Amino acid sequence: MKKFGDFKILLLDAPETDMGWFNGNVASPALGYIAAYLKNDFDVKILDLHVEKHPWLALKSTLEEFKPDLIGSTFVHTCHHTEVNSCLRMIKKIHPAAFVVGGGYLFNVLHENYIKSGLIDIAVMGEGEMTFKLIAETLAKRKKQTTVLSRSDKTLRESIKQIAGLALSETEVCSSAASFDSRVDIYKSPTRPFIENLDSIPMPAFELFPMERYNLPIYGGKETFGAMFSSGCANRCSFCTESAAWNHTVRRHSPEYAIKYLKLLYEVYGKKTFVFGDTDFLSKPEWVRGFIDNLKASGMKINFFVQACCTSVIKCADMLPELKRIGLFKIMLGAESPFTDVLKLLNKGMQNRNIILRAMDLVKRNDILLLIMMIWGTEHDTEESLVQELEFFGRYADFISPGMLTPYPGTALYESLKNTGRITVDDLSMYDQLHVIMPAGNMTYMQTVTTYRKNLFLHYNINWKTYKSLFSKNKFLKRIQWYYFLLIWSTFYKDLMAFGQDHFQKHIIHEKEYDAIMNG
Repeated sequence: MKKFGDFKILLLDAPETDMGWFNGNVASPALGYIAAYLKNDFDVKILDLHVEKHPWLALKSTLEEFKPDLIGSTFVHTCHHTEVNSCLRMIKKIHPAAFVVGGGYLFNVLHENYIKSGLIDIAVMGEGEMTFKLIAETLAKRKKQTTVLSRSDKTLRESIKQIAGLALSETEVCSSAASFDSRVDIYKSPTRPFIENLDSIPMPAFELFPMERYNLPIYGGKETFGAMFSSGCANRCSFCTESAAWNHTVRRHSPEYAIKYLKLLYEVYGKKTFVFGDTDFLSKPEWVRGFIDNLKASGMKINFFVQACCTSVIKCADMLPELKRIGLFKIMLGAESPFTDVLKLLNKGMQNRNIILRAMDLVKRNDILLLIMMIWGTEHDTEESLVQELEFFGRYADFISPGMLTPYPGTALYESLKNTGRITVDDLSMYDQLHVIMPAGNMTYMQTVTTYRKNLFLHYNINWKTYKSLFSKNKFLKRIQWYYFLLIWSTFYKDLMAFGQDHFQKHIIHEKEYDAIMNG
């Protein structure tokens, strides 16, 4: 029998709109780990609206039927700002009695706005597993004493304040109105220390996810799944939310834990191709060696795709052939730019054109697919620099993800550009690396949009490598290139339809469905 079996917890992931250069959906690792901490003591339900055909109807019915006491919502990708807000507004309309806790990078950065607006009651600041569990236990114990939880309960509020790693209002906020109240004071409890031994965290509660619905078409469909074996990044790139979120530190599960994790997905759920979400998978050569040895010993036959920095690829050069043999089919390389002034602005450390060339050459010598992460749109950039970047990376890369410079809130880049008044677009739903957020160089906003779209369209359409890849015998190369090719064309079409607008706008997914519920 569960200790707090009559206390219901809903863990919620908002639906996603188009993710641009990424195709498909994956389960939230954060919700999986939090559920693992809670499932033995509470009645826990995970609702992943990414994979629901009618997400807003699914949220409505879950709120009405499950009637959760506590809702935990995650917010990781800035471009899903509108969807996250829409979820929170629906919760306040349909089930306002539930306490709402927000976790994830964006709730950390924007916690004051969300708390003062009454959209969330508590923000988890930093690592969420233990903090959220303690919040749940505090609420559940108080419910046993009072039967009904109340936001005006001063005893409850004082008990919550004793929990490290959170923020909440000093007094009750009118949650039903969801209107910003600047008079509200925010209390932040002491910082919770990071969990040093990540292996002490239980395996994610995959059984609570609709595992059969996850699909990554360009990597193998339903046999593909996401996995992550580290938290944070030790680099200090000025644009990176992962590094900023974890104070420029990185912690890892052991290679043994990583293989145990994969084996669970492989044997129980039939997952055979993996997208590893670690920011720099190759940063520690001794860890990579342990991963290789343990994967060989496991007997699993898998395919996997990793992200890495240029210097890390060079450090692991002698292991690339072995990684290829055990299933590595693609490396996403954080190259960003071949230009010194841009790399300096992005705080790319010791990276330079020669290091980038060496890393790209190593990947291609080992017959591994190469995806280059490129950034354009800084104060140093011009149309000429965009063409030169595409040509430079195009000589080696199988694919280029030519992201627009995007100053995510909470990063050093955001603070710098905000202070100098360069940011033009403040609609966070547009922060997806596909849309222009500020003018590049000496261009106007619309000149930047036109330059970016035109040259991407030309690069993908007047390029023999693109057409050759579309009919490649390598299944991964062919699938991914078709997706990128069609993305460029669909984006071109959308731009034509929006021609003449000063700024572009995105609508929430299934907007009519949402409006019908909220106005009904």
